Amino acid sequence: RFRPHSAPTKRPEIKQEDLPTWARDQLFAPSWAKTVDNQKKRPSSARIRPPSGLPLSSIPKWISLDNKMLSFEAFFKEGVEESRQERFRVRRCVVNYFLEDDTIRISEPREENSGIPQGSFLKRHKVPREGGGFVT
Repeated sequence: RFRPHSAPTKRPEIKQEDLPTWARDQLFAPSWAKTVDNQKKRPSSARIRPPSGLPLSSIPKWISLDNKMLSFEAFFKEGVEESRQERFRVRRCVVNYFLEDDTIRISEPREENSGIPQGSFLKRHKVPREGGGFVT
């Protein structure tokens, strides 16, 4: 366990007599139990519904993972031969992995007046591997 050198290893116990009088009345132990003050009525959409009877493993993947995706920001260096001011250009792109059908989409966010063609590098589809199968 990491402990800074200036921190004491054991804190002294605070007694109620050592506290000022205004603080003695405010002592309470925090409780995480539901009380009338912090209890809110559940919305009707959150009511407990009877179970469907199907275990989660039997629900098809295309239903349970519908509209869910992983999104990653990436970049790549593009060589520039026609300019003497820069040798390469760093270009940003977004990689989206769709969980429902294991498809990938790679696109570049558009920037106005950049003079570079931007948009979709790879449209949404399964990417095949060299040895067979698909990239997942």
